[in-house]
Amino acid sequence: MAAAAAPAVLCAAAVQGAEAPKEIKEYFPCSSGNELLRGAVVRLEFSENFQKMHEALMEKLQSMPEADRKEITEGILPNTALNYTPKLWEKKKDYDAYIEAWKQTKVVPLFEVGMDMKEDPSKPGEWRAMAVTVAGNGVEPMTVANLRYRKEGNVWVSPNGELKAKPFSTEVNCAFGTMTGTQWTLEQKDSFSDTREAVTVAKSTDGKFVYVSYTLLEISPISGRVMTNHGYMMRFAVDKPRAGATKPGKR
Repeated sequence: MAAAAAPAVLCAAAVQGAEAPKEIKEYFPCSSGNELLRGAVVRLEFSENFQKMHEALMEKLQSMPEADRKEITEGILPNTALNYTPKLWEKKKDYDAYIEAWKQTKVVPLFEVGMDMKEDPSKPGEWRAMAVTVAGNGVEPMTVANLRYRKEGNVWVSPNGELKAKPFSTEVNCAFGTMTGTQWTLEQKDSFSDTREAVTVAKSTDGKFVYVSYTLLEISPISGRVMTNHGYMMRFAVDKPRAGATKPGKR
């Protein structure tokens, strides 16, 4: 990624002399110079065998009473395999085959991105999310760049309002692997739209990757029509500390 002209790097405390908020800094390695932290937007690639199983399960779910569907799907995180229930699998071996097919899921990079957090000199304690991708002969901002992180209150601020923090973690059957971090969410409903927005920052438990995701869903409360359904997952490799830099989570 050609990002030599991009603004200051993540772990801005090392660059600007400001104290980066720990909720952000602990997830990103520090670096020197004027390069963004490089990563990629990634997606999941499922095997043909799993897709057939998934389609059959979805058909079975749709044929069930609403109460059973809710019981099976409630609490299941996105990108995570379903838990075992005899209502979907009559034999445990069939569920084991489903899990084995799920484990063949691959995480595939789609395109390169660069990311940074930079404190606004006119608003101390507010950090701009700077995320870009290469487009043609230049760079274009990712939509998460419309948000700011506010150290006071530990919130992300979007044009829709404040996103509140809560602990985030994934289970062993998450296709992206197990990770822990923080998710900031906003749920807002009025006569015009039902809006759900989220920013998630987490590190894989093996310490190899940092994941940053952004989602925005807007539904018409009148027609039920989905007006906006937007989201992506960015993955950054956690590099070994460079000369003069500190380890993630350390000052």
